Amino acid sequence: MRNKELIRKVQLMGGSTLIISLPKEWTRKAGINPGDFVYLHVESDNSLRVMPKNVISLKRRETIIEVGKDMSKGALVRELMSRYLAGYKVIVLNFRDGDYKQRKYLKSAISRKLIGVEVLEESSNKMILQVLVNVEELTVNTIIQRMMYVASGMLSDSLRELRKLDREVIRDIIDRDDIADKLYLYILRQLNATIKGYLRLEEIGLKGVEETLQYGIVAKSIERIADHAQRIAMNLLELSQMDVILKEDLCRTVYEYGSSINKIFRDSVNAFLTRNRGEAHNIMDTATESLIGYEKVIVDHMMNFEMSAKAYFPLRLIIDSLRRIVDYSVDISEATLDLTAELYKPT
Repeated sequence: MRNKELIRKVQLMGGSTLIISLPKEWTRKAGINPGDFVYLHVESDNSLRVMPKNVISLKRRETIIEVGKDMSKGALVRELMSRYLAGYKVIVLNFRDGDYKQRKYLKSAISRKLIGVEVLEESSNKMILQVLVNVEELTVNTIIQRMMYVASGMLSDSLRELRKLDREVIRDIIDRDDIADKLYLYILRQLNATIKGYLRLEEIGLKGVEETLQYGIVAKSIERIADHAQRIAMNLLELSQMDVILKEDLCRTVYEYGSSINKIFRDSVNAFLTRNRGEAHNIMDTATESLIGYEKVIVDHMMNFEMSAKAYFPLRLIIDSLRRIVDYSVDISEATLDLTAELYKPT
């Protein structure tokens, strides 16, 4: 049945009950028969969503992945990710050739990238996974906030290593990007399941289905910020391996520059979570201008600091990553304005 607009006349039955008929083609495809129950959900805009019972039962549905010997490790993980994001609760993997290396790699990917996925059964040719997270314990606001804490922590810890360049600490920062990836994939799963009707809006903390787009944009922006925090750490590791010692003035200026950017990032996320349009406007109006002074000083320090081309390149990439974090913070502020557009009342 193609997407199309249908009009039904509201009729009165029994003196007080209003009824409408359901489209015949839809009821046939949905498997609805006389006497069956359907689920009704009132949306925030007062529209009504009608869901067959079999859609609700899909909350417990399962999917099967056939894993052949020729399937690459990357393809295997992508297949798993796609089923996870689609909202399946149970994922069955059949390994035709019983490849131990495939199963080992897959379990490592699950541990690093997916929240709440547990191995319920495993043999040489079969693995059964189930998603066990309680959705009410991780609302979308909670996930966004935790992603902010992870990305902000990665950035602040990277900035503190400008002076010490401790390789062990830097490697720990790099590994923490997996936490941001886990949270990002999970919120995409929640938003996707809500759009498809497997979850109710209130279960994940939303008021309207239109909010899913902006939450997806903000989650992606934070995930990209975490990626740039990881890149900063990776470039610090490269400087450390070259035994480069940065001058104190340069370290201090970059640290202050990065700390100001981290504050802009945190403020943009908090404005989104609290629906603060004024703060979002303030960030978009002042973020770039407030950093110009730092950028000029950093360029002067880098010009006066004698270093090899190899050492200059990682430092330049660190500054570029910090600048990209500002851009993503502005994107988050724009999402705040879009999310609250209907709530805005000019004075």
